[in-house]
Amino acid sequence: MSEPPSDEESTGQTVRRKARQIERDRRKKPVFWQHLAHVGVLGWVFMLPVVTLAWVGHLAADATGELWPALVGLAAGLLLGGYLVWRNLRDSLR
Repeated sequence: MSEPPSDEESTGQTVRRKARQIERDRRKKPVFWQHLAHVGVLGWVFMLPVVTLAWVGHLAADATGELWPALVGLAAGLLLGGYLVWRNLRDSLR
């Protein structure tokens, strides 16, 4: 006859079973606050390059007396922010 499992074996099996259950639950039901935090991060990821490059363009526009550096800075910030949000979403959906 076989021996009954020792306490260590049953504890290890219990831990593995609970870990699998936690992983299944985590995948099954997304947490509202995690999604809200992700949206907040995406907002920062988009706005930070826009504001920074628009400000740098504004400083360059003041120094040169022309409007085009401010517009270039704003356009570059929009493009960079959009790209960073797209890349972040693409990576999080994998």
